[in-house]
Amino acid sequence: MDCQPETGECKPLITEQESTWVRLGDETRFLSDDRVIWASDRTGWRELYLYDDNGNLVRPLTEGPGHVTAVDGVNEAGGWLLVDRFGGGVLGAKDRQVVRVKLDGSGGEELSQGPGWHSAKLASGSGYWLHTWSDAEHPERQVVRNADGISVVELPSSFGVDPKSLPAWEFFTIPGPGGSKLPARMLKPAGFDSKKHYPVIMYHYGGPDSQVVMNRWDNRRRDLWHKWMAQRGYAVLMVDNVLSTYFGKTGADKVHRRFGPNNLTAQLAAVDYLKSLPWVDGERIGLWGWSGGGSNTLYCLFNSPGTWAAGVSGAPVTDWHFYDSIWTERYLDDPANNEEGYKASSPITYATQLKDPLLVVHGTGDDNVHPQNTLVLIKTLVDADLPFEDAIYTGQKHGFKDPENNHFYQRMTEFFDRHLKP
Repeated sequence: MDCQPETGECKPLITEQESTWVRLGDETRFLSDDRVIWASDRTGWRELYLYDDNGNLVRPLTEGPGHVTAVDGVNEAGGWLLVDRFGGGVLGAKDRQVVRVKLDGSGGEELSQGPGWHSAKLASGSGYWLHTWSDAEHPERQVVRNADGISVVELPSSFGVDPKSLPAWEFFTIPGPGGSKLPARMLKPAGFDSKKHYPVIMYHYGGPDSQVVMNRWDNRRRDLWHKWMAQRGYAVLMVDNVLSTYFGKTGADKVHRRFGPNNLTAQLAAVDYLKSLPWVDGERIGLWGWSGGGSNTLYCLFNSPGTWAAGVSGAPVTDWHFYDSIWTERYLDDPANNEEGYKASSPITYATQLKDPLLVVHGTGDDNVHPQNTLVLIKTLVDADLPFEDAIYTGQKHGFKDPENNHFYQRMTEFFDRHLKP
């Protein structure tokens, strides 16, 4: 909107319309001459556009296969900005690159080199920027670079374990619905022997515009736990569905007014893939996730009983009426206009179909996914006389802190060991 402070009069400056929802990010930048850098999904992929002070399109700033994921800063004096972006190809989104984009429309130049997860923080006045890099096998490194990407100084870093001593991720695709290729990554068990039969732990999230198949180091301990489980005799598999970042806004739009089926279909495709491998024990496959992944774990277990030997659901939304309207209504619309969609999308609707061992985890101080979600699920399962396990952590929020976080991983390890028997 263009608003006049003297009169309070406002008029639209730039208009975006979508048949599903308009995704608003934080990429917008206002330049000193009142031009605007604007992000849009109008092509099905996130791209940047330059508008003049009257809201007229001047030029696209980024084009072609790929997707802009962040604007790291603008250097107006130099006439450029830094963006995080991934390229085209089926597995393009597993990596991120830092690209210097010219405001005059003359194109972009990749300043980061090689695979992995690159990001930047720009000191706009000087043109220097902090380059952060990691990949799935190497913890983060940070280097200060000049405007041309040349290294000035590398910041000290340390890691208590030799990453080379840990099992390594393999990236690939598996067949998905409608002829799609679903991104995947796997850890094989340490000392892998193709003549043996191994249990598998599957981890997923499954929400729109998300991804778990990433070529980056996970600082939240989750991937270290996965690597440790691989050292103990498990395989670990992650698969992203057609709603994920890999498929752009066109993919995310498939979730409009209905959660659940797209991710279930992807995880069932993952199970089919696992069962095609002669070294996988198809009777010992577990599934887990946190937050949206916790919700999707419940949805999968309840709607495909007998597929997984055990599941762990962390901090799940069990009824979408209970979650933040600013997020939920973006995808499901107002419940008054889509009550059937809310009901069909909520795991609680199918809870009495539970047949598999289930561990539900929640913190009583969770102000993101309120513990009400888990309490209602527990009541439903108790009323149906169905067995389950729960782990309730006093005062913990959506992300646990130690010692509770350490206790949770110990509890989950014991649960999977008991049911999957590595």
